[in-house]
Amino acid sequence: MTTFNCFSARMKLGKELKEEIEKVLALADYTLKEFLSFNNVLLDPTILVVFDNGNLVGCAVYGGYIEDNYENGQLFKEYSITLGGLAITYSYRNKGIGTKIIQYLLLQLSKKEIECGNEFKTYYINVRVEKTNANAISFYKNKNFIQFAIVGKFLCMALNLDENNKSCLGKSIVQELTNQEQIEILCKKTRPVFFCGFCGDPKCIGYCF
Repeated sequence: MTTFNCFSARMKLGKELKEEIEKVLALADYTLKEFLSFNNVLLDPTILVVFDNGNLVGCAVYGGYIEDNYENGQLFKEYSITLGGLAITYSYRNKGIGTKIIQYLLLQLSKKEIECGNEFKTYYINVRVEKTNANAISFYKNKNFIQFAIVGKFLCMALNLDENNKSCLGKSIVQELTNQEQIEILCKKTRPVFFCGFCGDPKCIGYCF
């Protein structure tokens, strides 16, 4: 069974869980340490981990970001989810896990739009990918991300929340992710924020080693 679990990037992790996350993120362009260095500018920095039968098979790190921009002398605000890294272990690629993570982020954007409405002109996912990482570039292009800038060795890509993307959030994926969120909400009422994928104990946050 594959489960998606989110918890604050500011939470102290058990040593071996942290090492497992680092190992998976090493497949992406960002390390956990690099992502955490942006904690002071990101809203609710979050780690999303994917377990399959107790094995950590995927990981993403992200956080919200508000940017002020001007158009024709008028100030407007944009809200983005900055995706610091998304990685799936080799044996679990091409199984739709990365797609579900992107859908999950779109779902979070959709909720933000409902909450804030016209406070922000646009809502989008923002990611930087190394120019040499052909597989990642292909993955994001297939998800309709558009390249909008080049910064050093990175391509900057974005996916706007629009009606087409919302329509991709079919009932099944929304229900699946919403059910998982309910589990996370229940867990957040106590100290843990997810069911440990290693020992299965809902009171454990990676200290089972």
